[in-house]
Amino acid sequence: MQLSTFRAWRESFEGYTTLIKADSECDLKARRHLVRSAIDTSWQEFWTNGGLKVSSDDDIEDILNKMYAYLRKKRSPLLDRKLFCQRNQHPGETIDEYSSK
Repeated sequence: MQLSTFRAWRESFEGYTTLIKADSECDLKARRHLVRSAIDTSWQEFWTNGGLKVSSDDDIEDILNKMYAYLRKKRSPLLDRKLFCQRNQHPGETIDEYSSK
């Protein structure tokens, strides 16, 4: 999975968890199962085999952050530089926001 695809999936998933009120209506175990059921089989295998390093007290946000960090480590710095050089600063976007994306 590419980082951009993950970001889009994560935004949709977080919207879904908000819609069903997962944080207030579900216990930790149910929230972890919710994440596990929403990811594809390759991520499930990676989790099962210990590659994702999910601990027993990790909540949805923790798990998604670990998935993001894993994908981010796999990304090429050269690709980051290329995309940054191709990107234009948007109106109203501060220099800090522009340079940190």
